[in-house]
Amino acid sequence: MENFVYMDKFIYQDGKKLRYGYTTGSCATAASKGAVEALFSGEFKESVKIDTPFGWELNLQVTNAELGTDRAVCAIRKDAGDDPDVTHGILIYASVTRVTDLYEEKEDCFYNEDKTIELTGGIGVGRVTKRGLQVPPGKPAINGGPRAMIFKEVSRILPKGEKVRIEIIIPEGEEKAKMTFNPKLGVMGGISVLGTSGIVKPMSEEAYKSSLTVELGFHKEERKKNTVVFTFGNYGKRFIKENLNIPIEDVFVISNFAGFMIDQAKDRKFERVVFLGHIGKMVKLAGGIFHTHSKVSDGKLEIFTTCALLAGEDRETLLKIAGSNTTDEAVEYVTNKKTYEIMCERIVEKCNHKAKDIEFASLLFSFEKGELARSSNFERVIRELETL
Repeated sequence: MENFVYMDKFIYQDGKKLRYGYTTGSCATAASKGAVEALFSGEFKESVKIDTPFGWELNLQVTNAELGTDRAVCAIRKDAGDDPDVTHGILIYASVTRVTDLYEEKEDCFYNEDKTIELTGGIGVGRVTKRGLQVPPGKPAINGGPRAMIFKEVSRILPKGEKVRIEIIIPEGEEKAKMTFNPKLGVMGGISVLGTSGIVKPMSEEAYKSSLTVELGFHKEERKKNTVVFTFGNYGKRFIKENLNIPIEDVFVISNFAGFMIDQAKDRKFERVVFLGHIGKMVKLAGGIFHTHSKVSDGKLEIFTTCALLAGEDRETLLKIAGSNTTDEAVEYVTNKKTYEIMCERIVEKCNHKAKDIEFASLLFSFEKGELARSSNFERVIRELETL
């Protein structure tokens, strides 16, 4: 495919060589940086280098470049590697305009700290219409990770005293969004610009399970500990780094495979397992659901409502929770912290039903409010792992 930079990094799974890719957020960042560079230098470079939170530098090829007096536009073609992804191969544009001031903030835009960069979404970038997502209603669906990447990379090259408006455009976005969960979540008119790490790691379900099995066994032999922490993704890992004195070496990112990993911990005779994660995943465990992918299981708001009922929330609050778009929205309506405490204890109870020889503990958080609750035995269970 023309103007396509393929990642040349690989991972081996089940004897197969699978290629890494890069996220829509990385594409939007590179396009933004490339257009800003051209706007102030007078010419486009063939490629743009950006850093990713994953730690890898990307050098992405610029295509469809247009340069005017006060405006520059270019695109980056998305490479999902060998990961199945509906956005693979699409073009992600950034249109950059030189402006005189950004002092009057617009409701449909984001701004960096010193108000030198205004960021918004154009055609093909979804608009958030419901509460409970990382992005508030009315804003373009450009998540926090990509926004931070764009602001960081553009600020590095933006001449002092200059200000720019960046519009991310994805011509195929509206059509591709029909193949995602965006409409159900209230993201309308296009796809979301995503990616906490900037890198797409190719992984089949069975291959990922296999790698987790090997790592868990190796961990038990090398670390000589009887306690392990399971979290679902990068957000949980970040929460642990920022809030708990637990070595990251004792933390496993398990994706959606909670039940599978309980079985693996049982086989390896771990005595204690901690589940820690965002309430959107953790609430499913409270209902005895041990594969947490939305394609496999749902019912999270029904379980959430049950916990709130047991905590004594009134009827109006229960109806708001049950009618929420996401668990993050439901969190906004909770008035009794006991709701979360009950949820944590039910997680422990359901896990104990699955593996009676293991002592379980739990902690859950939300994006806006941080830690919501932890099980009553949490501090004791993690004692083996804590560092001074």
